[in-house]
Amino acid sequence: MKERLLLALVMILNISNITAEETAAIGTGPVDATAFVQVFVGLLITVGIIFFLAWLSRKTKLINTFSSGYQIKTLATQALTHREKICLVEVGGKHILLGLAPGNINKLHVFDDPIEAVSPAEDPPSNAFAETFRQALGMQSKESKG
Repeated sequence: MKERLLLALVMILNISNITAEETAAIGTGPVDATAFVQVFVGLLITVGIIFFLAWLSRKTKLINTFSSGYQIKTLATQALTHREKICLVEVGGKHILLGLAPGNINKLHVFDDPIEAVSPAEDPPSNAFAETFRQALGMQSKESKG
């Protein structure tokens, strides 16, 4: 331990012995404002391009396009809580329902027949709650008006 402290002290003292000529050779002049602005603007443009490409790849599902040759495909995902979710994947033509939790993946069910995916446009959301609420308030529903 003492050897390390001594070595660190020697290194610090050695750095402080730099001569005036060496510091002048390094360059102690002020940084030009235009050079600073150019570097800063270039950095902002580079970071902006990175964020734009990340946003674009998420919106266009570009990552899924590159990975389409794999045998595993995620068909659907549903969050159960803020930490757990279920996921339907296709592996080699079979559909598998997985339970996902932090540090844990469980196979819940293997489907023999492929599951037909229903798009949200084909299956409109149920308005049962809205109708019951309107009836409880004594309001007329849209269907009963016409």
